[in-house]
Amino acid sequence: MPSRALWVDEGLEPDYLKAKREQMTALFLPISDPIVDLTRRANEIRANNYAAGVYMAANWPMFFGMDGKTTAEYMHSRVAQIGGKLKVQFDIERHDGQYILDVLTRWRALNPTVDTSWTMEGHQGQWMTSDFVKAIVIAKIRVVPQAYGSDMTPWCPLEMARDLTKRGFPDALVSPFHDAARLPKWWTGFAFTQARLP
Repeated sequence: MPSRALWVDEGLEPDYLKAKREQMTALFLPISDPIVDLTRRANEIRANNYAAGVYMAANWPMFFGMDGKTTAEYMHSRVAQIGGKLKVQFDIERHDGQYILDVLTRWRALNPTVDTSWTMEGHQGQWMTSDFVKAIVIAKIRVVPQAYGSDMTPWCPLEMARDLTKRGFPDALVSPFHDAARLPKWWTGFAFTQARLP
């Protein structure tokens, strides 16, 4: 079965009927929701035979004023409180290579085996240096380019992936992020978001 992960919106319960219909394999919850709710939902997700994950967005108020290392340590603390096996996705759309490396390398030092990914806007490969790419690859972080604009205009997933593979990311580490309102018939990667599913 292809890997298909869905972001569940803040404050919402997973919709297992839609998840089954779309053949999702993982459901990701927002780290901003209360820990007690995240813990319950993550346990329910696993009980329904899906992989459970959490996601963050660096522009959420809870991360304001934090440097990269502090952001990673805060995420580590929140994830540890939820417990159980979790996938983790960082949504960092700042074009600040040092901040991104500080977040992801500190996170990886604290969580050497956690399935981790980083999503960013599409068309960002041009600012990524070879040293930056090498560090992300060494940390074994999956990269997830968004195949849509800020107004949800669709962009070609293949071109978004190629934008990163041309910079040196292995194809096996690249998964596109699709608009859940316009999922192709055959797709893999991530879908944004449950509320946008038809």
